[in-house]
Amino acid sequence: MHDRACRHLRYMRPNTQRLTVLCVLHYANYGGPHNQVAVLCQSLCDRDIDVLAAIPKGPDSAARRMSALGVRVLETDLHRVRKSINPIVNLKFMASMIGDVKRLRRIIREESVDLVQVCGLANPQGAIAARLEGVPVVWQLLGTVAPVYYRALLMPMVGFLSDVVMSTGTSVLRAHPLSSHVLRDVILFAPPVDVSVFAPSRETRRGVRESFGIESSDVVVGTVGNWNRTKAHEVLVDAVCPLLRDDKRVHLWIVGQPSPTHARYYDREVRGRVRRHGFLTSRRVRFISPEDNVATLMQAMDIFVLSSKTEGIPTAVLEAMSCGLAVVATGVGGVPEVLVDGQTGRIVESGSPSKLRATVEALIQSSHERVELGAQARQVAVHSFSAGRCADVHCEAYRRALESDGGA
Repeated sequence: MHDRACRHLRYMRPNTQRLTVLCVLHYANYGGPHNQVAVLCQSLCDRDIDVLAAIPKGPDSAARRMSALGVRVLETDLHRVRKSINPIVNLKFMASMIGDVKRLRRIIREESVDLVQVCGLANPQGAIAARLEGVPVVWQLLGTVAPVYYRALLMPMVGFLSDVVMSTGTSVLRAHPLSSHVLRDVILFAPPVDVSVFAPSRETRRGVRESFGIESSDVVVGTVGNWNRTKAHEVLVDAVCPLLRDDKRVHLWIVGQPSPTHARYYDREVRGRVRRHGFLTSRRVRFISPEDNVATLMQAMDIFVLSSKTEGIPTAVLEAMSCGLAVVATGVGGVPEVLVDGQTGRIVESGSPSKLRATVEALIQSSHERVELGAQARQVAVHSFSAGRCADVHCEAYRRALESDGGA
């Protein structure tokens, strides 16, 4: 079905041989949505689809990293809704939307955009601009970070402005109130993984561990995720640091990019807890900015942990599975839809350092179970989460949007 959809797209626009899709992202720092666009770019290009990414201007790494991965990036002034009850903050956002929509409309016209993909629920500017330009909209629901009242408020707008909605799993879709009543067409998907890059490599593993002074018998417990509240790294610290005291072989790596709006929280609640556990100056706890080396750094890990309190389907979990790691993750969002407890990983209760500690400790003590879980996880990742498979699902979404009445 998806292969036919990809071929059919080539004939949807009689005046052009290729389709141009504009992906609108409202964060300047590189995160999961940026990574999804970047990983899919080449697979979509192979299917005659050109991808453009509109992102906010700023000093952060998203534009540079996405460009290096082959995405054509258009930096512009884009604003985003803030979690604030301050009416002045909200009024400023509402006022900024007018300019955002104008700028996105100009991009749609100048770049001859055929379809707009809105990456995330909270910011509707891309969908409004597309509708005003008569261009179809694929709106993606990527997680549940937005408060439930805001999800309820925005869902009628999503239903009105979108031609197709893509959701990272059924749990995320169900977490959006009114979704079953206001959405016409929904396609479920999982984030893409480059399974050829995120693949087990003994040589890479040995080289990375040697560069960090990690012995072959040591156990590296690691996570990957931007340093913000939703990742709940303070729970990870409280779970793993006591294990470091009990077992000198254990190391903790927290890999990610700083989030400027969460800097104070992170210093106080995460680094502060590492300090109280007595490991802030220890080389056995490392805060690592990955740049473009996530796949390489993952090779050095033995156990991957996701401690988040809210998620969609986290790309990092799928990447860790593809690397053949034993994964321990909180059962939030769409995690249970991609990680089978006891078969491809372990699922624990969110917000419980003690339960997370017990699960991680059991895996530290059992190299056999780590290997078994990692091998099963790798097989599932290659079969279900490759970039090519995800690109086919996107082709189907684009085809439906282009054929819909709203996009005609």
